[in-house]
Amino acid sequence: MRSKTLILAVFGFLLSFSALLGFLDLYGTLRVSAAKNTFNEQTVNNNWEIDEAVNFFHAPITVTTHSEGWIQSGLNGKWEYLNLQMSVFPDSGSIKPGDSIRCTITMSGSTLPLTFSVSALPEDTQGIFLTTKNITPNVQTALVISTSPSTPLGNYQIIITASNNNFSIHAPIFITLQDPDFGIIPQTNTWEIFPNTTITNNLFITGTVSFTDTVALSFKGLPSGIGGLFVPNPAPPNQSVDAILNADLTTLPGNYNIFIIGVGNIVSDSVLVPITHTVPISLTVLLLETPTPTPTETATATPTPTQTATDTPTPTQTATDTPTPTQTATDTPTPTQTATDTPTATQPTPTPTGTPTSTPTPTTTPSGGRFFLPVGYRPMPYGISVLSKSYSYISHDTLYIIGEVLNNTSDSATLVNVSVNLFDSGGNLVGTKSTYIWPLDFPAREKGCFKFSMDVPLNWSYYRFEAPTFTISETSPGLKIITDSGLYNPPNGDYKVIGQVRNTGNQRSNSVYVGGTLYNASGVPVGCEHAHVNSNDLDPNQVSSFEIKYLGYYRSYNDVANYKLRVAGDLP
Repeated sequence: MRSKTLILAVFGFLLSFSALLGFLDLYGTLRVSAAKNTFNEQTVNNNWEIDEAVNFFHAPITVTTHSEGWIQSGLNGKWEYLNLQMSVFPDSGSIKPGDSIRCTITMSGSTLPLTFSVSALPEDTQGIFLTTKNITPNVQTALVISTSPSTPLGNYQIIITASNNNFSIHAPIFITLQDPDFGIIPQTNTWEIFPNTTITNNLFITGTVSFTDTVALSFKGLPSGIGGLFVPNPAPPNQSVDAILNADLTTLPGNYNIFIIGVGNIVSDSVLVPITHTVPISLTVLLLETPTPTPTETATATPTPTQTATDTPTPTQTATDTPTPTQTATDTPTPTQTATDTPTATQPTPTPTGTPTSTPTPTTTPSGGRFFLPVGYRPMPYGISVLSKSYSYISHDTLYIIGEVLNNTSDSATLVNVSVNLFDSGGNLVGTKSTYIWPLDFPAREKGCFKFSMDVPLNWSYYRFEAPTFTISETSPGLKIITDSGLYNPPNGDYKVIGQVRNTGNQRSNSVYVGGTLYNASGVPVGCEHAHVNSNDLDPNQVSSFEIKYLGYYRSYNDVANYKLRVAGDLP
């Protein structure tokens, strides 16, 4: 009887254990299903690519960038839930053969030991991790990829792998090997100008990452009477430049072939070698129309027969002490009624000697077309001024106005304040606002952007800017943007610019900010934001990263064609 009871107890225990395993298996399936749903959502929103699904209690787990699921540790057999993520910065770069690139790899989400490796390297290229390969996640390691002069040019995708006995996780880094070079891209290759006017056209200076020099710009073949300049000049690579032409009244109309010349330097075998690029521009100087007076504006010298003074005038045509307004011969003739002061019998129809001096000359009023007063050549004004191109839009009941200012002086300025006034269609002031440009320091010959945000004024129709106010001040020298890239995110309309700044000077720079202006294809500024570098301050030769965000919540930035950056900091 006792043995029978014991058998039943053992059987009941086995049934309970089986039920427990079934529950755990169901629970695990639900966990994995949730994890897979999480992956699917991340794939849509963050462009993460999943190699294969996560299976409960099964190893290895292989995903890209992100790995999540249960694994069994090889050390003590303990089950552990893994949520491992790998990020690489920078995840792309361009170098010339013989150079190196360094990236930082950040791991998070587990305490298991990992082994790092790198694969798909180009020919004659090495990848070296600067820390021990068996490391604990939640820390950073660094990878240096070194090429040789014989490494072929081209685009490469290199794979970084972190693994242990149960799983592996991968992340790519994209490398472009190219010779140092730059390019000049005008917004348009066809320019038009009238005499006595100024035009501005936008250029973009491209440059490979390995090109670190500035580009000196000049015009060639400008016709007589036209002068030109570039702002800024010399220009750093991957920046926007204004090409400005001024024509005076002596410029002859016609079609001209002019050229933009750019010269930059590269280092080859420890020798400084200049490279030159030339861009042709078709310039048309338009003809000013000659004004022609209308007939009502020319004085006639032949009076009509009914207005001729005679020796025996009729009562209605007699010159009297009280003449009628339309028929009187006086000492001060009207433009259309010229007569002699004393008509004689032998001159019933007087012959005019010319147009009276009181008659207006025909050149004072044009009949149509463009007309310019004879003023002389006017260059760009000296000082800090608001440029002509600006942009406005309304989003979420807020009015945004974006524009640019130019420091056309030889001095650095700070606290540059811009004011805007808004008017209704009748010219009545309905709103006003002021703001500062960022970064606050504004070096000579630089352009900077500003952005207003305000409640939408009632019945506003147009706006005008006031002359900016500013203070002359020194700025921290030696700050240089060494890498940068822009990216548009279609799902939410955001735009992001990331990069790095190096302090190439010999003194510390405080509160280092980077400002970014976004332009559409017409060269109009459509975005203006700024951000400080991650370290906030920079010691000599120190490098720090930055990220400038333009949120698509307010407007989509799908129209961005290029951008311009400027960096500034305070003296210690």
